[in-house]
Amino acid sequence: MKRYLPLLITLLFVTVHLSAQQPVGEQPAMPRLGAADKPSLDLAAANYALALQSDNDGLVESALYYLTCMRLAYPTYNLDEVSTLVDSLVTEGKTESIRFKAYLTSAVFDAPASVDCEQLRSTDDILAFFVSISNQLQHRLLVQKN
Repeated sequence: MKRYLPLLITLLFVTVHLSAQQPVGEQPAMPRLGAADKPSLDLAAANYALALQSDNDGLVESALYYLTCMRLAYPTYNLDEVSTLVDSLVTEGKTESIRFKAYLTSAVFDAPASVDCEQLRSTDDILAFFVSISNQLQHRLLVQKN
């Protein structure tokens, strides 16, 4: 636990910093994205990449949650390196829960516009957040628009 303490503190700092961002539709252009600037986003992405490689299941799931939020808030921000790690967790994740959340995170990475942020539940429950995304994606795949 002691070796993850600096990482957890950094993730907490970045999360608080990112939580003060503006709504998705009101983002200024690069290099300043919402309330987070590019160096802050780079630091967050690097820390989340470390968290994805952790043996702590809760830390991995939390990183998936925050990466999904980050992609929805900043759809044009380049997360290619982290995306590779997320894609590997889809098949190699330690638990079914990690694989499920990694699959949904990967889907959001590929098409962030497919998720309506207004419909996402405003909750601290990570599972409810991912279930909401799953329901939206399932509805979009099953319902054909004429």
